[in-house]
Amino acid sequence: MEHAVQRAALARLQGGDSADITAALLHDVGHFLMQSQAKDKRFHDRDLKHEIVGANWLARAFCPQMTEPVRLHVPAKRYLCAVDPGYRAGLSDGSKTSPAKQDGPLSEFVWHEHKDTDETFLVIEGSMSIEFKDRVVELNAGEMIVVKRGEQHKPFAAQECKVMIIEPENVVNTGESGGYLMAKNDVWI
Repeated sequence: MEHAVQRAALARLQGGDSADITAALLHDVGHFLMQSQAKDKRFHDRDLKHEIVGANWLARAFCPQMTEPVRLHVPAKRYLCAVDPGYRAGLSDGSKTSPAKQDGPLSEFVWHEHKDTDETFLVIEGSMSIEFKDRVVELNAGEMIVVKRGEQHKPFAAQECKVMIIEPENVVNTGESGGYLMAKNDVWI
């Protein structure tokens, strides 16, 4: 509980609004909801996806502005551990060991395909690349590419970039691969 209060105090100190502070306070609620599973030795080597369990439970009463940070805090930690060695050094002992269960530091998107539709990437700001089985395509701001249906690909970026992905509604961004980077709610224009 001390960890939750510390996270909420930090969110407040950094100028977070009420949703940010509440999300910081409740980000690990999934652990409390799954206490019996966490005590069961059969689950000790598994990631129980506490962030997803917690976000889904909170979604019954809270808005996405509060639940999405809860759902995304593990992938965010995995990303920060991959790109900032100093970040990992500042984690608690428990947080330093949990990424091993959570598939390690996050370094890139998953290989996936969309069997029934094309997918268009338009880079708004920065640059990114898309790896295909036979090539890598680099894209800069203002450039776009259409990935044909059924073509396996893996988007990645060395630094943060802004990308608009254009695809039909209800298309899962990670195809059938799922995983941490699967978007729960996309924005439809």
